[in-house]
Amino acid sequence: MNPFLIEDFATPSTIGQCQNHLNPHGTFAICMVSLDLLGKDLARLGDEKLASIYLVPEEMGRFSSFTYSKRRYEFLGGRIAAKSALVKLLNIHSNGTGSYKLWQNMHISSDEKGRPYIMVHDDEKKAILTDISISHSGDFAVGMALKTGCCGIDIQQITSRVMKVKKRFSIESEEMLLSASIKKDSSTTEAPNTYMTMLWAAKESLRKSLGRNRVPGFMELILVGVDMILPKNGDEFFYVFNFRSNGMKKHIKVIILPLTKYVLAFNETS
Repeated sequence: MNPFLIEDFATPSTIGQCQNHLNPHGTFAICMVSLDLLGKDLARLGDEKLASIYLVPEEMGRFSSFTYSKRRYEFLGGRIAAKSALVKLLNIHSNGTGSYKLWQNMHISSDEKGRPYIMVHDDEKKAILTDISISHSGDFAVGMALKTGCCGIDIQQITSRVMKVKKRFSIESEEMLLSASIKKDSSTTEAPNTYMTMLWAAKESLRKSLGRNRVPGFMELILVGVDMILPKNGDEFFYVFNFRSNGMKKHIKVIILPLTKYVLAFNETS
């Protein structure tokens, strides 16, 4: 197990419940990478040596072009997270010397609109195209892979900066709805910068999943409902944000998973 892969950001049961609220018939996988731990491994083993395990030559070319180490960590971490999500999604198993071959069979590229997708070659050399989404913020990178449809994921570090730019992505009615809906108690008091970060991350994830034809503007995605899910088995609570968008007949759901000092938002669309 790679030390920079974070397996316990949410329990499997929580992720399963999130899936049921999004689409009971769909299947997705999410993986998270600690950029701090990845950076330490890169420093210990050497950037090129470690990156060449996970990246194909075309990806290595882009990795090597980055001057700043932070950008290198984000690029590599995002691709490791997305490829690891695909391994989990397709239940691909490998060990020992086979691991290098496994990663080299996966190639992440972007379409003409900049949306990433992943291509993996199976044992019969047939190419399998899978929709993915990548995000990074602060010390983390995340990747999501989906069997059918389009997915979007976004992670945002919670800072006060969001309040300075909120008018760029939100309207007053959304802020009022969030203020009235988000859980407030002694252990999980959500300050305005927290729930506005939730809204920002949710809209960013939607712009990614809906952006295959045209990326919608922030103001085209309007929050109309917030449901808080409190599992009875003690798993993490999470939120389901409901959005309406111009030209769409039904509401779109986004899962919001609060993490320590971060917000994780993800969705899938057909």
